[in-house]
Amino acid sequence: MKWEVTSLLRDGVKGNSQEVIRKALLQLGYNEVQEVLYGSVHTLTLDNKMSENVQREKVEEMCKKQLINTNLYDFNIRLIEE
Repeated sequence: MKWEVTSLLRDGVKGNSQEVIRKALLQLGYNEVQEVLYGSVHTLTLDNKMSENVQREKVEEMCKKQLINTNLYDFNIRLIEE
């Protein structure tokens, strides 16, 4: 199964990249842009021998231990392929 993990900076955490991107868009004339959220997407393919629930637990564990800095980022896990 394939899993998609998306992460975004937590509310209240200011990232330089977010503000740089927003300012660049404003300079290009996109004045309607009020906020830019910055994050990342990880796609993981796991062995189908495990159940969906076990896979979800494994992906969450991977996120907390290695993939995502949970002090700065929130993350969401989504099954994208069965």
